Amino acid sequence: MEKLSLKEKIGYALGDGAANIAWRGVSTFLFIFYTDVFGLNPGGAG
Repeated sequence: MEKLSLKEKIGYALGDGAANIAWRGVSTFLFIFYTDVFGLNPGGAG
């Protein structure tokens, strides 16, 4: 088995970080949407 180089590890880390930032933005928007528009209590929306 061949080990990953440092450059490849950094590339994977940056891609995963970008995906997590995008997912956090969507989940934050949905939480506010569910509580303000649908009127759900925060515990139920969470």
